[in-house]
Amino acid sequence: MKANKITVKYIDHAILFFIILFLASLTNSIFINQVGYYGALLLILCRYFYTSENQFFKTGLELPFLLLIIAEIVSSIFGLNQSQSFYFMLKRVLIIPTFYVFTVAARNINKAKILFNMFVIFSIISWTVFLYFAFDFWIHNRYSLASSGPAIYQMIITTSELISFTVILLFAFVLNEKANWKYRIFYMAGFCITLLALLASFKRTGWVGTAAGILAILITKKQWKVIAVGSIAVISLFLIEKNESTVFEYSFDKSKIELINSFETEGRAYNAIFEMDTIIVSDFENGLLIVHNNEIVYRINMPEAVTEFRKWRDNFYVAHLADKRFILFKKPGSELQKIDEFISPGFVRSFDIANGYLYVNDLDSGLTIYRNPFELNDTLRYPMLNKNIIMTVDSAHIFFVSQSNEAKIYELENYLPSVDNYFNYQFDKFTSLNYINNLVIKSDWNGTSVYDIKHGMLNELSTNSMLKAIHKVKAGDGKLLITTLNKLLYVIELDSSGSLNIEADYSLGYIPSSMDIENSKIITTNVIQGRLNSIFDIHSPNNFVRFALWKAGWKMFKDHPIFGVGDIDLAFLYKKYKRNFDKEIHGHLHNNYINILVILGLFGFIVVMFLFIKIFTANNKIYFGLKEIPFASSFALGTIGVFISFIVSGFFEWNFGDHEIMTMLWFILGLNFGINKLAIKQSNNRM
Repeated sequence: MKANKITVKYIDHAILFFIILFLASLTNSIFINQVGYYGALLLILCRYFYTSENQFFKTGLELPFLLLIIAEIVSSIFGLNQSQSFYFMLKRVLIIPTFYVFTVAARNINKAKILFNMFVIFSIISWTVFLYFAFDFWIHNRYSLASSGPAIYQMIITTSELISFTVILLFAFVLNEKANWKYRIFYMAGFCITLLALLASFKRTGWVGTAAGILAILITKKQWKVIAVGSIAVISLFLIEKNESTVFEYSFDKSKIELINSFETEGRAYNAIFEMDTIIVSDFENGLLIVHNNEIVYRINMPEAVTEFRKWRDNFYVAHLADKRFILFKKPGSELQKIDEFISPGFVRSFDIANGYLYVNDLDSGLTIYRNPFELNDTLRYPMLNKNIIMTVDSAHIFFVSQSNEAKIYELENYLPSVDNYFNYQFDKFTSLNYINNLVIKSDWNGTSVYDIKHGMLNELSTNSMLKAIHKVKAGDGKLLITTLNKLLYVIELDSSGSLNIEADYSLGYIPSSMDIENSKIITTNVIQGRLNSIFDIHSPNNFVRFALWKAGWKMFKDHPIFGVGDIDLAFLYKKYKRNFDKEIHGHLHNNYINILVILGLFGFIVVMFLFIKIFTANNKIYFGLKEIPFASSFALGTIGVFISFIVSGFFEWNFGDHEIMTMLWFILGLNFGINKLAIKQSNNRM
C-alpha cells in the first residue's frame, strides 16, 4: 500500500512537470506545448488505470463534443477528400482533451491559483520578449511597411489573439479581484504589459476581439458608466484618427533639394510619376489624377482601387489595380483612354516594364511576358520562374529575389530569359535589394554595397556606410533617387567604378510610398491611414481578400449544403469558385462561420453553434454561481470575456481552425470548469 502511494506521488509529480511545460510554452512554442499536453494527458490516463480513481467529471459539453466528432466523420465520408478530411478531423479532435486535462489539473483552489499565476508569469515573459522585438521593429520604421508587428513565435495574427486572451483575463482580475495589494499590483502590471504587447501586434482582429471581450465583462458586471466613458473614448479615437494623402514636389539644383509644392488628394496617393508636363497620381480608391501646373486637370474612374500607373511604350500605358487586374490605356491625343483590361495567370507580386515588354511576376504562376500592347494574347509563359517576391528587368538581365533572400539572375536573349543561363546568390538580411543598370544595390542598417554582374558572378564594387537602410531606389535624369527607412531622401551619382556619391540629401520626415525624378524635379507621395479606420475600409487589400473569400465560400456552401466538402484545405476549391481576378489563394475563408458551413455543412454548423451556446451558457452559470467567491469569480468572469473575444474574432479569422488558439481556449475553459467544481466543493466543506 505504501509503495502504491509513492508511485502515485511520482505520477502526480510527473503530471505537474508536463503541465508546467504546457503553461510555459502555451504562448510561444506549439511543439513544446503539445509535448506538455500529451505528456500530462497520458500520465493522467495511466494514473486512472493504476488507481481506478476517475478524476474526470461530467461538464455538460460531452453531447456537443460527441456531435462535433460525428459531424466531422460524416463530412469526411461524404466530402471531397476523405484522407485529408480525416487527417484534419484527427488534429481537431485530439486537442479537445486539453479541456478535460485542465478540469482536473488542480486538486484544490490554492493549486488552481498557482497554475493561473504561473500561466500569467510565463505569458508576461513571452509578451515582454515580443515587446523587445516590437521596439526594434518600431525604431527601424518597419510598422509603416509591414502594417503589423513582428512574427517571432507564430503568425502575428495568432500572436495577437493569444495576447488578447491574456489581456482579457487580467482585466477581469484587475476589475473584480479583491486580493491583497501585492497581487493587485501583479495583475495590474501584467495587464499593462500585455495590453502594450497587444497594441504592438498592430493586428485589428486582436484589437476588436479584446474590445468585445472587455465589453462583455463590463456588461456582466453592469458597469454602465465605464461602458459609456469607454464608448466615448473609442468613438473619439475614430474621429481623431486622420487619413492623410499628400503629393510633394521638390526641385533639385546642384547640391540642394527644396520643396516647391504639395497638394492633398481625396484618396490615397500610393504612386505618382512624371509624364511629359503632367503628373499622374494613382490615388487608390479615387482613381487616376492627371495634374498639370499644380491643378488636377481631370480624374479617371477605375473599376477597382488603383495602385500603380506606368508607361508601356509608344502611347500605351498600364494601370495595376488592387484586385490584381491590369487596365490598358492609350493616349491618342491629350487625354488617356481605357481600351482594355487583362489579368495574369496567377497572383501578381511585382511587374516591370523594359525593352518594350511588360514582365509580370506571379508568385504562384511564374513569369508572364506581354510583348505587344496591340495584341495582349501575344504572351510568353515561364511557370518555372515562380515563388519570387522581387523582380527587376533591364536590357541584359532579369533579377529575381525569393522569400528566402536568394537571388536568381537570368541573362536575357532577345529580351527573354535564358532559363539555362542563370546563377544563384544567397544574401543575408537586407532592407532593400535593387537591380539597376547591371548593378545590384544591397542595403541594411550597417550601410550599402554595390555589386556588378560578370561571368555569372556578383562582384562587390563599393560600400557606403553613410547610406543605411535604403527603402526605395529610382533611376532617372542620369541619377539615382534613394529614400531610406530613416526618412531621408538622397540624390546619388553612380560613377563608373560603382561608387554611390551623395550629391544632395533632404530630411522628408516620412517614408514615401513612391518617388520619381525628371528634369531636375522630384515627386514623392505620402499616405497615412489610421489603423482603426482601416477596419471599415472596403478597399483595404486584407478586407478585399476577405470579401472575396466569403463570396466564394457562400457559393461552395450552396453546392454542398448538408454535410459540406469535408474538413479540408480549401485552396483548390477556392480557385474554382473565385472570380477570375481574385488572385490571393487561401486554404481557409478567414471566417469561422462561413468556413464551418463549407467544410461541415448545415448539419455541422448547427452542431458547432450548439457547442458554442452550451459553452456560453455554462460560463455565465459558473460566474453567477461563484459571484462572491474570490479568485474563482474573477477567473470565471475573464473566461466569459475570452470566449466572447473568440466568437467575435471568428467573424474575421478561422481561429476555430488555429491549433494554438484552440489549445489556449480549451485550457482556459477547462480550468474554469475545474475551478468551479473545486470552489463548490470547498464551499460545501465549510458548510
